[in-house]
Amino acid sequence: MTLIITNVKEEFVKNFKDLANEIHADVKICEQEIENELQYTENGYTKEFEKQILQDIQEVEIQRKNGTLKTYDSVKEAFESEGII
Repeated sequence: MTLIITNVKEEFVKNFKDLANEIHADVKICEQEIENELQYTENGYTKEFEKQILQDIQEVEIQRKNGTLKTYDSVKEAFESEGII
């Protein structure tokens, strides 16, 4: 398991190192900014992931309007159509 804690005071780091040592956990202190990886939207997703989902939704909506969106009555029908089963 990985725990990332940002924007902490130096005294917390010392106490956390001591705690980690007591429970035999590895600690890696990184002072560089990793904000880009950790920026989340109000929905709780990373900005990159949410952007991709919104693009996918837009693509589905275009296909629906054009009448080219594939739909199925069941999962079995979808899997058979796609050659999965």
